[in-house]
Amino acid sequence: MERDNFYKFLRKGGRTEDVAERVIRLVETYVEYLLDNAKTNPDEAHFEDLDAFVEWIDIHGDNLPKHDQIHPCAKSFLWAIRYYYKFTGNKEMANHSGVLRKNRIRRKPFALNGLRGVDLDHLEVLKAHRITNVKEMLKAGASFKYRRQLAEKTGIPERAITELTRLSDLARLPGVKGIRARLYLDAGIDSIEKLASMSEDKILEITRKFVEETGFDGIPPLPAEVRHTIAAARSLPVVVDLD
Repeated sequence: MERDNFYKFLRKGGRTEDVAERVIRLVETYVEYLLDNAKTNPDEAHFEDLDAFVEWIDIHGDNLPKHDQIHPCAKSFLWAIRYYYKFTGNKEMANHSGVLRKNRIRRKPFALNGLRGVDLDHLEVLKAHRITNVKEMLKAGASFKYRRQLAEKTGIPERAITELTRLSDLARLPGVKGIRARLYLDAGIDSIEKLASMSEDKILEITRKFVEETGFDGIPPLPAEVRHTIAAARSLPVVVDLD
């Protein structure tokens, strides 16, 4: 990133010194993420790289250094990243940043009670601990240690905590929410990593066989859906340790 020229661009556009420095710090975090996780840089990144970064911030943002005494959220990063792509003249990525930011202003995380086959009593207990959606569940269940601590704190069996975490992880995939996440989980495709490692034919075979043999209340995915889901799974960052 051409830091000095980017700074001049921001100042020329009317940004104050403090705002310009904040934008640059946020973009630097994006650059570091791309280098470490996507093995690319912002000038060669694609939509799916930015989408994956936003998902990663949703889960790990609270562990990043504070800016102005607060942890920046995904909307703040997208605000800064849009400036960067305006600076480089990448209209497609600048527009995508803006669209993602607008969507995040309106979009609500998927509620846990929208997942299929979960224990509603468990959800009531989690609600009392301010865990009501998949984003909050992924934060609370991000590691084996966290899941064990949550089980001890809530009295919910660790097995049920892990299941909710797995369903929440699968629900990060576009089009995979209540019924589809349950189908994948029960059929043994119980994580985004596992799904990303499988072929389209294998997933179709497993899900079709599972539905036929168990009478699952739902239809198996179609080939086009599976292809889209695999592509999305391969673009998303790993945000929970499920081993």
